[in-house]
Amino acid sequence: MQIRRATVDDWETSRDIRLRALADSPDAFMSTLEVEVAFDDDVWKSRLQGGYTAFALEGATVTGVAVLVDDPHEVDSREIVAMWVDPAFRGRGAAGALVEHLLEQAREQGVAAVALWVADGNDGARRVYARCGFVATGQRDIMRPGLSEERMRLPLG
Repeated sequence: MQIRRATVDDWETSRDIRLRALADSPDAFMSTLEVEVAFDDDVWKSRLQGGYTAFALEGATVTGVAVLVDDPHEVDSREIVAMWVDPAFRGRGAAGALVEHLLEQAREQGVAAVALWVADGNDGARRVYARCGFVATGQRDIMRPGLSEERMRLPLG
């Protein structure tokens, strides 16, 4: 398995894996397949310019994705968003490798912490994040009616 940064030239691959993620795990994300399938090409390209998108690959196959962005909730922090691994490749370490890769990027940026939100019921993701050192903050939010999420955080200092 390899982890590499996605570039703007990867916009079609990024679009395809995001739409697969939304179809496979709709309750893991704030957005929906119906919303994002309507995005034009420029939206997909701009997403790759606005953060650090990492792909997990087995051979030439992109098996997972995660994105590191500025944390809108905390100064001097980053947030991991859009994390997903193809079900056919789960259990092989891709999720942990993606998180560790993004943590290394955050350390190189010199930020104080990395945070993320995990949907209630997404126990597999919660276990991955806990193994990587994230702890629940107790901060909660509503994703949509009937579905909530909890913030997890990892200080880097």
